[in-house]
Amino acid sequence: MRVLVLASYVPSFYKGAEIRLLHLLRHLSSRHEITLWAINRRGVPAGEIAALLPHCRLELQDFHSPEHNRLVARLRRSGWRQWLQQRRSPLPLVIDRIYRPALQARLNTLLASQHFDLIHVNQIMVWQYLPRPVVTPVLLCTDNAWADLAEQEWRAIPQWLPRRRKKAEARKMRRYEKLAVESSDHCVVVSGRDGELIRQLAPATPISLIPNGVDTGYFRPAPEPAGGDSPPRLVFTGAMGWPPNAEAMTYFCRDTLPAIRGEFPAVQMDIVGLQPPPDILALGQQPNIRVTGFVPDVRPYIAEATVYVVPLRQGSGTRLKILEALAMGKAVVSTTIGAEGLEVTDGRHLLIADEPQDFAARVCELLRDPSRRQALGQAGRTLVEACYDWRAIAAGLDAVYHQVRGQGTRQRSCHGDRG
Repeated sequence: MRVLVLASYVPSFYKGAEIRLLHLLRHLSSRHEITLWAINRRGVPAGEIAALLPHCRLELQDFHSPEHNRLVARLRRSGWRQWLQQRRSPLPLVIDRIYRPALQARLNTLLASQHFDLIHVNQIMVWQYLPRPVVTPVLLCTDNAWADLAEQEWRAIPQWLPRRRKKAEARKMRRYEKLAVESSDHCVVVSGRDGELIRQLAPATPISLIPNGVDTGYFRPAPEPAGGDSPPRLVFTGAMGWPPNAEAMTYFCRDTLPAIRGEFPAVQMDIVGLQPPPDILALGQQPNIRVTGFVPDVRPYIAEATVYVVPLRQGSGTRLKILEALAMGKAVVSTTIGAEGLEVTDGRHLLIADEPQDFAARVCELLRDPSRRQALGQAGRTLVEACYDWRAIAAGLDAVYHQVRGQGTRQRSCHGDRG
Protein backbone atom coordinates (compact mmCIF):
# COMPACT_ATOMS: atom_id res chain seq x y z
CA MET A 1 0.00 0.00 0.00
CA ARG A 2 1.27 3.49 -0.80
CA VAL A 3 0.85 5.60 2.35
CA LEU A 4 1.42 9.33 2.78
CA VAL A 5 2.17 10.25 6.40
CA LEU A 6 1.75 13.92 7.34
CA ALA A 7 3.57 15.04 10.48
CA SER A 8 4.14 18.40 12.17
CA TYR A 9 7.60 17.27 13.31
CA VAL A 10 10.48 15.02 12.29
CA PRO A 11 10.46 11.73 14.24
CA SER A 12 13.26 11.24 16.78
CA PHE A 13 14.16 9.35 19.96
CA TYR A 14 13.73 12.38 22.23
CA LYS A 15 10.02 13.26 22.60
CA GLY A 16 6.98 11.06 23.16
CA ALA A 17 5.01 11.66 19.97
CA GLU A 18 8.19 11.67 17.88
CA ILE A 19 9.31 8.38 19.42
CA ARG A 20 5.95 6.77 18.62
CA LEU A 21 6.00 7.80 14.97
CA LEU A 22 9.62 6.74 14.51
CA HIS A 23 8.98 3.21 15.75
CA LEU A 24 5.76 2.85 13.77
CA LEU A 25 7.57 3.88 10.59
CA ARG A 26 10.37 1.40 11.29
CA HIS A 27 7.96 -1.51 11.55
CA LEU A 28 5.40 -0.49 8.90
CA SER A 29 7.99 0.24 6.21
CA SER A 30 8.46 -3.49 5.58
CA ARG A 31 4.77 -3.78 4.67
CA HIS A 32 4.05 -0.48 2.91
CA GLU A 33 5.65 2.10 0.67
CA ILE A 34 5.68 5.14 2.94
CA THR A 35 6.23 8.79 2.09
CA LEU A 36 6.76 11.01 5.14
CA TRP A 37 5.85 14.68 4.62
CA ALA A 38 7.26 16.28 7.76
CA ILE A 39 7.65 19.88 8.90
CA ASN A 40 11.18 20.54 10.14
CA ARG A 41 10.56 23.00 12.97
CA ARG A 42 13.63 22.41 15.12
CA GLY A 43 16.49 22.09 12.63
CA VAL A 44 16.90 18.31 12.76
CA PRO A 45 20.53 17.14 12.57
CA ALA A 46 21.60 15.26 9.45
CA GLY A 47 22.21 12.11 11.48
CA GLU A 48 18.59 11.89 12.58
CA ILE A 49 17.36 12.46 9.04
CA ALA A 50 19.67 9.73 7.74
CA ALA A 51 18.15 7.31 10.29
CA LEU A 52 14.74 7.79 8.66
CA LEU A 53 15.78 7.16 5.07
CA PRO A 54 15.72 3.33 5.20
CA HIS A 55 12.10 3.43 6.37
CA CYS A 56 10.43 5.99 4.12
CA ARG A 57 10.75 8.47 1.32
CA LEU A 58 11.26 11.75 3.15
CA GLU A 59 9.65 15.01 2.03
CA LEU A 60 11.22 17.40 4.54
CA GLN A 61 9.59 20.83 4.76
CA ASP A 62 11.71 23.68 6.07
CA PHE A 63 9.55 25.67 8.45
CA HIS A 64 11.58 28.79 9.16
CA SER A 65 12.41 31.51 6.67
CA PRO A 66 14.13 34.89 7.16
CA GLU A 67 10.77 36.65 6.70
CA HIS A 68 9.13 34.45 9.33
CA ASN A 69 11.97 34.95 11.80
CA ARG A 70 11.66 38.73 11.45
CA LEU A 71 7.89 38.50 12.02
CA VAL A 72 8.32 36.38 15.16
CA ALA A 73 10.92 38.80 16.54
CA ARG A 74 8.57 41.75 15.93
CA LEU A 75 5.65 40.01 17.64
CA ARG A 76 7.77 39.08 20.64
CA ARG A 77 8.77 42.70 21.06
CA SER A 78 5.12 43.66 21.11
CA GLY A 79 3.02 41.35 23.26
CA TRP A 80 -0.25 43.12 22.47
CA ARG A 81 0.21 42.44 18.74
CA GLN A 82 0.60 38.75 19.42
CA TRP A 83 -2.55 38.84 21.57
CA LEU A 84 -4.43 40.66 18.80
CA GLN A 85 -3.30 38.08 16.23
CA GLN A 86 -4.51 35.34 18.55
CA ARG A 87 -7.90 37.03 19.00
CA ARG A 88 -8.46 37.43 15.25
CA SER A 89 -7.62 33.85 14.24
CA PRO A 90 -10.48 31.32 14.23
CA LEU A 91 -7.93 28.61 15.01
CA PRO A 92 -6.17 27.88 18.30
CA LEU A 93 -2.77 29.53 18.51
CA VAL A 94 -0.95 26.18 18.79
CA ILE A 95 -2.52 25.21 15.43
CA ASP A 96 -2.31 28.58 13.69
CA ARG A 97 1.36 29.15 14.46
CA ILE A 98 2.55 26.13 12.45
CA TYR A 99 0.75 27.06 9.22
CA ARG A 100 2.72 28.29 6.19
CA PRO A 101 1.02 28.91 2.80
CA ALA A 102 4.19 27.78 1.00
CA LEU A 103 4.01 24.38 2.70
CA GLN A 104 0.34 24.09 1.75
CA ALA A 105 1.28 24.65 -1.89
CA ARG A 106 4.00 21.98 -1.73
CA LEU A 107 1.60 19.42 -0.29
CA ASN A 108 -0.99 20.20 -2.97
CA THR A 109 1.68 19.64 -5.64
CA LEU A 110 2.70 16.31 -4.08
CA LEU A 111 -0.89 15.06 -3.94
CA ALA A 112 -1.53 16.16 -7.53
CA SER A 113 1.57 14.42 -8.86
CA GLN A 114 1.43 11.09 -7.02
CA HIS A 115 -1.18 8.49 -6.12
CA PHE A 116 -1.56 7.33 -2.53
CA ASP A 117 -3.84 4.61 -1.19
CA LEU A 118 -4.09 6.19 2.27
CA ILE A 119 -3.27 9.50 3.97
CA HIS A 120 -2.14 9.05 7.57
CA VAL A 121 -2.50 12.42 9.33
CA ASN A 122 -0.28 12.17 12.40
CA GLN A 123 -1.74 14.59 14.99
CA ILE A 124 -4.42 17.19 14.36
CA MET A 125 -1.85 20.02 14.10
CA VAL A 126 -1.14 19.09 10.50
CA TRP A 127 -4.73 18.25 9.51
CA GLN A 128 -5.20 21.89 8.44
CA TYR A 129 -2.88 21.23 5.49
CA LEU A 130 -5.24 18.75 3.84
CA PRO A 131 -6.68 20.27 0.63
CA ARG A 132 -10.34 20.15 -0.33
CA PRO A 133 -11.73 17.84 -1.60
CA VAL A 134 -9.79 14.77 -0.45
CA VAL A 135 -10.64 11.66 -2.44
CA THR A 136 -8.03 9.48 -0.74
CA PRO A 137 -9.09 7.77 2.54
CA VAL A 138 -7.87 9.79 5.54
CA LEU A 139 -6.74 8.22 8.82
CA LEU A 140 -6.30 10.72 11.66
CA CYS A 141 -3.98 9.54 14.45
CA THR A 142 -3.88 11.59 17.63
CA ASP A 143 -1.85 11.01 20.78
CA ASN A 144 -3.98 13.37 22.91
CA ALA A 145 -7.56 14.49 23.32
CA TRP A 146 -6.50 18.06 22.59
CA ALA A 147 -9.75 19.82 23.50
CA ASP A 148 -9.78 18.13 26.90
CA LEU A 149 -6.10 18.96 27.42
CA ALA A 150 -6.78 22.63 26.61
CA GLU A 151 -9.64 22.65 29.13
CA GLN A 152 -7.36 21.18 31.82
CA GLU A 153 -4.86 23.96 31.15
CA TRP A 154 -7.28 26.88 31.54
CA ARG A 155 -8.85 25.42 34.67
CA ALA A 156 -5.40 25.23 36.30
CA ILE A 157 -4.68 28.96 35.79
CA PRO A 158 -5.58 31.10 38.84
CA GLN A 159 -5.17 34.57 37.27
CA TRP A 160 -8.36 35.94 35.70
CA LEU A 161 -7.05 37.41 32.44
CA PRO A 162 -4.70 34.55 31.40
CA ARG A 163 -7.45 32.11 32.41
CA ARG A 164 -9.96 33.90 30.17
CA ARG A 165 -7.57 33.82 27.21
CA LYS A 166 -6.83 30.12 27.69
CA LYS A 167 -10.53 29.38 27.95
CA ALA A 168 -11.12 31.09 24.59
CA GLU A 169 -8.30 28.99 23.11
CA ALA A 170 -9.94 25.84 24.51
CA ARG A 171 -13.22 26.68 22.73
CA LYS A 172 -11.33 27.12 19.45
CA MET A 173 -9.55 23.81 20.00
CA ARG A 174 -12.82 21.99 20.60
CA ARG A 175 -14.27 23.30 17.31
CA TYR A 176 -11.09 22.47 15.42
CA GLU A 177 -10.70 18.97 16.86
CA LYS A 178 -14.36 18.17 16.19
CA LEU A 179 -14.06 19.22 12.55
CA ALA A 180 -10.79 17.33 12.08
CA VAL A 181 -12.25 14.07 13.41
CA GLU A 182 -15.55 14.48 11.54
CA SER A 183 -13.66 15.11 8.30
CA SER A 184 -11.58 11.93 8.61
CA ASP A 185 -12.59 8.42 7.59
CA HIS A 186 -11.15 6.86 10.73
CA CYS A 187 -9.49 8.03 13.95
CA VAL A 188 -6.80 6.29 16.01
CA VAL A 189 -6.33 7.11 19.71
CA VAL A 190 -3.80 5.86 22.26
CA SER A 191 -6.09 5.43 25.29
CA GLY A 192 -9.67 4.40 25.99
CA ARG A 193 -10.40 7.68 27.77
CA ASP A 194 -9.24 9.69 24.75
CA GLY A 195 -11.47 7.52 22.57
CA GLU A 196 -14.52 8.31 24.68
CA LEU A 197 -13.80 12.05 24.67
CA ILE A 198 -13.30 12.14 20.90
CA ARG A 199 -16.38 9.98 20.31
CA GLN A 200 -18.41 12.63 22.13
CA LEU A 201 -17.15 15.23 19.64
CA ALA A 202 -17.73 13.14 16.50
CA PRO A 203 -19.95 10.08 17.11
CA ALA A 204 -20.10 9.06 13.44
CA THR A 205 -16.34 8.63 12.93
CA PRO A 206 -15.00 5.10 13.54
CA ILE A 207 -12.34 5.01 16.28
CA SER A 208 -9.61 2.44 16.97
CA LEU A 209 -7.36 2.15 20.00
CA ILE A 210 -3.67 1.66 19.18
CA PRO A 211 -1.71 2.21 22.42
CA ASN A 212 1.80 3.50 22.86
CA GLY A 213 4.66 1.04 23.05
CA VAL A 214 8.30 0.59 23.97
CA ASP A 215 11.39 -0.90 22.36
CA THR A 216 11.91 -3.81 24.77
CA GLY A 217 15.27 -4.60 23.20
CA TYR A 218 16.62 -1.08 23.70
CA PHE A 219 15.15 -0.53 27.17
CA ARG A 220 16.28 -3.53 29.20
CA PRO A 221 16.59 -4.11 32.95
CA ALA A 222 19.76 -2.81 34.53
CA PRO A 223 21.07 -3.69 37.99
CA GLU A 224 19.96 -1.31 40.71
CA PRO A 225 22.85 0.88 41.89
CA ALA A 226 24.81 -0.69 44.72
CA GLY A 227 23.81 0.35 48.21
CA GLY A 228 26.36 1.32 50.79
CA ASP A 229 26.87 5.03 51.08
CA SER A 230 25.01 5.92 47.86
CA PRO A 231 21.94 8.05 48.58
CA PRO A 232 18.58 6.94 47.13
CA ARG A 233 17.72 8.55 43.80
CA LEU A 234 14.38 9.58 42.31
CA VAL A 235 14.17 10.11 38.54
CA PHE A 236 11.69 11.75 36.18
CA THR A 237 12.26 11.86 32.40
CA GLY A 238 10.34 13.76 29.73
CA ALA A 239 10.41 16.74 27.42
CA MET A 240 10.40 19.62 29.89
CA GLY A 241 9.14 22.05 27.26
CA TRP A 242 5.82 20.18 27.50
CA PRO A 243 3.76 22.12 30.11
CA PRO A 244 2.27 19.09 31.94
CA ASN A 245 5.79 17.72 32.57
CA ALA A 246 7.10 21.05 33.85
CA GLU A 247 4.04 21.54 36.07
CA ALA A 248 4.46 18.04 37.50
CA MET A 249 8.06 18.70 38.54
CA THR A 250 7.30 22.11 40.03
CA TYR A 251 4.46 20.61 42.04
CA PHE A 252 6.45 17.54 43.12
CA CYS A 253 9.50 19.46 44.31
CA ARG A 254 7.34 21.94 46.21
CA ASP A 255 4.67 19.72 47.77
CA THR A 256 5.96 16.12 47.84
CA LEU A 257 9.76 16.02 47.92
CA PRO A 258 10.03 17.76 51.35
CA ALA A 259 7.97 14.97 52.94
CA ILE A 260 10.23 12.32 51.37
CA ARG A 261 13.29 14.17 52.68
CA GLY A 262 11.77 14.07 56.13
CA GLU A 263 12.56 10.32 56.14
CA PHE A 264 15.42 10.25 53.63
CA PRO A 265 17.28 13.58 53.97
CA ALA A 266 19.94 12.67 51.39
CA VAL A 267 17.54 11.62 48.64
CA GLN A 268 18.56 12.86 45.16
CA MET A 269 16.14 14.07 42.46
CA ASP A 270 16.99 13.93 38.74
CA ILE A 271 14.85 15.91 36.24
CA VAL A 272 15.89 14.67 32.80
CA GLY A 273 14.64 16.12 29.53
CA LEU A 274 15.13 18.72 26.87
CA GLN A 275 14.01 22.36 26.90
CA PRO A 276 13.59 22.96 30.66
CA PRO A 277 11.89 26.35 31.23
CA PRO A 278 13.35 28.89 33.70
CA ASP A 279 11.32 27.67 36.67
CA ILE A 280 12.62 24.12 36.17
CA LEU A 281 16.20 25.34 35.74
CA ALA A 282 15.77 27.19 39.02
CA LEU A 283 14.95 23.89 40.76
CA GLY A 284 18.43 22.71 39.81
CA GLN A 285 19.86 25.36 42.14
CA GLN A 286 18.35 23.58 45.13
CA PRO A 287 20.39 21.01 47.05
CA ASN A 288 20.29 17.45 45.70
CA ILE A 289 18.21 18.32 42.61
CA ARG A 290 19.82 17.83 39.21
CA VAL A 291 18.29 19.29 36.03
CA THR A 292 20.09 17.81 33.05
CA GLY A 293 18.41 19.43 30.03
CA PHE A 294 18.81 17.44 26.82
CA VAL A 295 20.56 14.06 27.06
CA PRO A 296 21.20 11.79 24.06
CA ASP A 297 20.23 8.65 26.00
CA VAL A 298 17.90 8.50 29.00
CA ARG A 299 18.74 4.89 29.90
CA PRO A 300 21.72 5.65 32.17
CA TYR A 301 19.56 8.03 34.22
CA ILE A 302 16.68 5.57 34.51
CA ALA A 303 19.17 2.85 35.46
CA GLU A 304 20.37 5.01 38.39
CA ALA A 305 16.83 5.37 39.76
CA THR A 306 15.95 3.79 43.05
CA VAL A 307 12.34 4.82 42.35
CA TYR A 308 11.00 6.34 39.13
CA VAL A 309 8.34 9.00 39.80
CA VAL A 310 5.52 10.25 37.52
CA PRO A 311 3.62 12.95 39.50
CA LEU A 312 1.60 14.23 36.52
CA ARG A 313 -1.60 16.16 37.23
CA GLN A 314 -2.44 17.17 33.65
CA GLY A 315 -2.39 15.44 30.29
CA SER A 316 -4.09 12.91 28.07
CA GLY A 317 -2.99 9.97 25.97
CA THR A 318 -0.52 7.59 27.60
CA ARG A 319 2.99 8.12 28.90
CA LEU A 320 5.88 6.44 27.10
CA LYS A 321 8.07 7.34 30.09
CA ILE A 322 6.25 4.81 32.26
CA LEU A 323 6.64 2.08 29.65
CA GLU A 324 10.36 2.84 29.38
CA ALA A 325 10.82 2.67 33.16
CA LEU A 326 8.84 -0.58 33.40
CA ALA A 327 10.83 -2.06 30.51
CA MET A 328 14.00 -1.33 32.50
CA GLY A 329 12.56 -3.13 35.51
CA LYS A 330 12.16 -0.04 37.67
CA ALA A 331 9.74 0.46 40.54
CA VAL A 332 7.37 3.28 39.56
CA VAL A 333 5.13 5.57 41.61
CA SER A 334 2.60 7.51 39.51
CA THR A 335 -0.54 9.55 39.83
CA THR A 336 -3.75 8.19 38.33
CA ILE A 337 -3.46 10.62 35.41
CA GLY A 338 0.17 9.62 34.87
CA ALA A 339 -0.74 5.94 34.47
CA GLU A 340 -3.95 6.64 32.58
CA GLY A 341 -4.61 4.44 29.55
CA LEU A 342 -2.09 1.74 30.50
CA GLU A 343 -3.16 -1.77 31.49
CA VAL A 344 -1.37 -1.58 34.82
CA THR A 345 -2.57 -2.68 38.24
CA ASP A 346 -1.84 -0.65 41.37
CA GLY A 347 0.27 -2.75 43.71
CA ARG A 348 1.27 -5.25 41.04
CA HIS A 349 3.03 -3.33 38.28
CA LEU A 350 3.49 0.04 40.02
CA LEU A 351 2.10 2.12 42.87
CA ILE A 352 -0.48 4.88 42.39
CA ALA A 353 -1.08 7.91 44.61
CA ASP A 354 -2.61 11.30 43.86
CA GLU A 355 -2.23 13.46 46.96
CA PRO A 356 1.25 14.76 47.90
CA GLN A 357 1.39 13.04 51.30
CA ASP A 358 0.15 9.74 49.86
CA PHE A 359 2.62 9.99 46.98
CA ALA A 360 5.48 10.65 49.41
CA ALA A 361 4.42 7.73 51.60
CA ARG A 362 4.44 5.30 48.68
CA VAL A 363 7.85 6.49 47.51
CA CYS A 364 9.23 6.08 51.05
CA GLU A 365 7.66 2.62 51.25
CA LEU A 366 9.68 1.56 48.21
CA LEU A 367 12.87 3.27 49.36
CA ARG A 368 12.72 1.14 52.52
CA ASP A 369 11.99 -2.16 50.73
CA PRO A 370 14.40 -3.42 48.03
CA SER A 371 12.51 -6.71 47.58
CA ARG A 372 9.29 -4.81 46.90
CA ARG A 373 11.05 -2.67 44.30
CA GLN A 374 12.40 -5.79 42.62
CA ALA A 375 8.98 -7.48 42.51
CA LEU A 376 7.33 -4.45 40.93
CA GLY A 377 10.15 -4.12 38.41
CA GLN A 378 9.89 -7.75 37.33
CA ALA A 379 6.10 -7.55 36.95
CA GLY A 380 6.39 -4.33 34.94
CA ARG A 381 8.96 -5.85 32.58
CA THR A 382 6.76 -8.90 32.02
CA LEU A 383 3.80 -6.66 31.22
CA VAL A 384 5.53 -4.55 28.58
CA GLU A 385 7.03 -7.62 26.90
CA ALA A 386 3.57 -9.15 26.58
CA CYS A 387 1.49 -6.09 25.64
CA TYR A 388 3.55 -3.05 24.64
CA ASP A 389 6.33 -4.12 22.29
CA TRP A 390 6.35 -1.85 19.20
CA ARG A 391 6.11 -4.82 16.84
CA ALA A 392 2.69 -5.73 18.19
CA ILE A 393 1.59 -2.08 18.25
CA ALA A 394 2.59 -1.62 14.59
CA ALA A 395 0.72 -4.79 13.61
CA GLY A 396 -2.43 -3.29 15.09
CA LEU A 397 -2.01 -0.08 13.09
CA ASP A 398 -1.34 -2.11 9.94
CA ALA A 399 -4.72 -3.80 10.41
CA VAL A 400 -6.37 -0.37 10.69
CA TYR A 401 -4.63 0.72 7.47
CA HIS A 402 -6.22 -2.17 5.58
CA GLN A 403 -9.59 -1.56 7.22
CA VAL A 404 -9.64 2.12 6.21
CA ARG A 405 -8.51 1.38 2.67
CA GLY A 406 -11.16 -1.32 2.35
CA GLN A 407 -13.99 0.89 3.54
CA GLY A 408 -12.92 3.76 1.24
CA THR A 409 -13.90 7.37 1.80
CA ARG A 410 -17.14 7.92 3.65
CA GLN A 411 -19.62 10.79 3.61
CA ARG A 412 -17.93 13.30 5.85
CA SER A 413 -17.97 16.92 6.85
CA CYS A 414 -16.79 19.38 4.21
CA HIS A 415 -13.99 21.69 5.23
CA GLY A 416 -11.87 24.43 3.77
CA ASP A 417 -8.12 24.26 3.35
CA ARG A 418 -7.57 25.16 6.98
CA GLY A 419 -10.78 23.89 8.51
